[in-house]
Amino acid sequence: MTIRDRIKDFRRVKGRDLLPNPRNWRRHPQAQQDAMRAVLAEVGFAGAALARETPAGLMLIDGHLRAEIEPDAELPVLVLDVDDAEAAKLLATYDPLGKMAEPDPDALGKLLAEIDTESEALRAMLEELAEVEASVIAEEEPSDSICENFAELLSIQQQRKQGNANTAQKNDTERYLVVVYPTRESRELAVKKLGLPKDERYVSSVDVRVSRCLSGRAAQPIGLPTAASSKNSGATG
Repeated sequence: MTIRDRIKDFRRVKGRDLLPNPRNWRRHPQAQQDAMRAVLAEVGFAGAALARETPAGLMLIDGHLRAEIEPDAELPVLVLDVDDAEAAKLLATYDPLGKMAEPDPDALGKLLAEIDTESEALRAMLEELAEVEASVIAEEEPSDSICENFAELLSIQQQRKQGNANTAQKNDTERYLVVVYPTRESRELAVKKLGLPKDERYVSSVDVRVSRCLSGRAAQPIGLPTAASSKNSGATG
């Protein structure tokens, strides 16, 4: 495959002279604006905006926030040789492609430890980044408590089958959804919202995707049968 170089020019253009793209779908909250101002103040322009030539002038594909907060500054701009359809494709995918990268917690921790900033806005952004990535990593890793209690859950299943005529004939339609609450208060709040007794462990479920712990490891997600195929399927919570 031959990859084309679509960059035809490099220019320095004042932010006010760059046309915003009417199809731009990204909005910039105040926290992001403040963090961007901090980076520009402490580092400066270290990347180029993307734009294409139109009859009305240079129209942005990426770099709207920089142009907005620094209208009088000369921004570095890469001028692309793309048509309207290609520009739309870049506009839709440029940021999401970067967000598809998966975090390396050790590398992120070392990187954040090296950063020193006097900006409260930038510190808040970096702290939020660390918290969000840590929560994503925690969700992806199997919980020890889930795996340790799986045998107990199987025992509960068998007890329910023996005492409940509606589930006595089920062999392979039952699945488990294990919910681990960070605090007792959060569990009690969830149980209250569901209208369940405080000691209730079973919640009816339809089309729920869950992970089952086997041999201390989390298996791939499995889907519960639909209501049509398993009217009485159950899950633990």
